[in-house]
Amino acid sequence: MKVTSSFPFGHLCFRHWHTDGSEVGVIVAKAQFQRSGPDTFRGLSKPPNIVLDDTFAGDPGTSPLQQEQDLAPGKIGADIQILGVARKSGGQAVTDWPVQIDVERRLNYAFQVRGPSFWEPNGTGWALSAPEPVTAVPLTYSLAYGGTSLGKENELVATSENPAGIGFVTPERLQRRDPFPAPQIGDLAEFISARPDKPMTVHGTAPIAKAWLPRRAHAGTFDDAWKQERHPRMPHDYSLRFWNAAPAALQCAEALDGDELITVSGVSFTDSKVVARLPSLQVWVDFSGDARATVGLVLDTVQLDLRSEAPGDHLMTLIWRGHVAEPDRFDAAEIFAERVQFAESA
Repeated sequence: MKVTSSFPFGHLCFRHWHTDGSEVGVIVAKAQFQRSGPDTFRGLSKPPNIVLDDTFAGDPGTSPLQQEQDLAPGKIGADIQILGVARKSGGQAVTDWPVQIDVERRLNYAFQVRGPSFWEPNGTGWALSAPEPVTAVPLTYSLAYGGTSLGKENELVATSENPAGIGFVTPERLQRRDPFPAPQIGDLAEFISARPDKPMTVHGTAPIAKAWLPRRAHAGTFDDAWKQERHPRMPHDYSLRFWNAAPAALQCAEALDGDELITVSGVSFTDSKVVARLPSLQVWVDFSGDARATVGLVLDTVQLDLRSEAPGDHLMTLIWRGHVAEPDRFDAAEIFAERVQFAESA
């Protein structure tokens, strides 16, 4: 199917087995925006590329996912993904501070960041050293709880929720009585009650890999019964939530309307809060061929790139998706968009 648009969308159409076993056509439209004001972003005239492969910081088995591919056939609700660095407002080095994300009418999520600290042997037990004062902490899963540790017979044991992290140790590793680093991103209450052998919750704002829990559990059961009765369709217990790459705390229960205000605290040296108003856009596709159809697309992915200290370099990437039944009826599709309005700042 030929897909076109006079709007600056990256786009793609592909086929996929839907959850009911039917084959559907999936349309993906992607646009990018750059900060133009305190909470507003202007659309860029160059269509962004559709990303076809996952990109990792290093070894895919033990490093964080840097960029999720765009080929999701759909999602449950919507993803909010934030690429950033936690920064202490004022630029003064401190031991720890909170980071908070608020999506208007949708969700609120908070955690703590802190400077490097270590678990150190203390008599017959362990003591957690005081965090070093810092001004910035990268929001990467490499600094959240997780990681790998040597187990029995020197086998490498990894945490399923975050094999890229730090702070996880096996009983065999503890017996060596060597210091090891503690997480720098986590829940404040868990930091207060931390023990070296006690798991912590994984916190972060970037996309997580498909192989990590809890995400991979939504792929379904690929057993002999699936091979004999269902293949090549997805398993009966497959859920579109498998394609939600944001951490669970940053998954909205429903697709976004546009116009929501996203507020992020704890990521700027100069401002206590960084805000972003989603563009209020309606996007749809007109299909033509042996039949005609119009399908509205839903906004299911928002990625804010706040890594730069310069607000003018902040980027917002939005992705809309939709399905059309019996895609063989159509040979062309055109993507349209209508700007509804930009709401006033809150």
